[in-house]
Amino acid sequence: LLKSIREDEQELLELRQAEEKSQQECQEKFATEKEKVGLALESLQELLWESQPVWLGWLAKQEEKMEAEWGVALALLSMKASGLQQLMAQMERKCHQPDGEFLQDIQDTIDRCQNYLVGHVESASPRLQGRLRILLEKNASVRQI
Repeated sequence: LLKSIREDEQELLELRQAEEKSQQECQEKFATEKEKVGLALESLQELLWESQPVWLGWLAKQEEKMEAEWGVALALLSMKASGLQQLMAQMERKCHQPDGEFLQDIQDTIDRCQNYLVGHVESASPRLQGRLRILLEKNASVRQI
């Protein structure tokens, strides 16, 4: 009976040693994995820091381009408005002309006015808003990181 108990004890000791060895191996694997993940994250962080100025510079250039295009569009609209004001002043002067001169000039003036109709001016905002939407979609992956 004592021999059987000692054999059981020996078997339990061997099982315990096997479990301790398995535990040690698992701990080593976890430590290795933690180190790998840490290095990968450090590498990713370094990449992000390196690419940050590039992305921010690109965004700044896109913003400058859009501002310039809006400036051009606003200047064009201002020019058209000024032209309309000049034509309105000319129309008022013509209204004070003698009837004969007025009738001669009225068709020419109407033709010029039609060239300045606001409906002929294409708005830049939808096009620029589309570019901004595309830009934001391209940067979504960067923002998610």
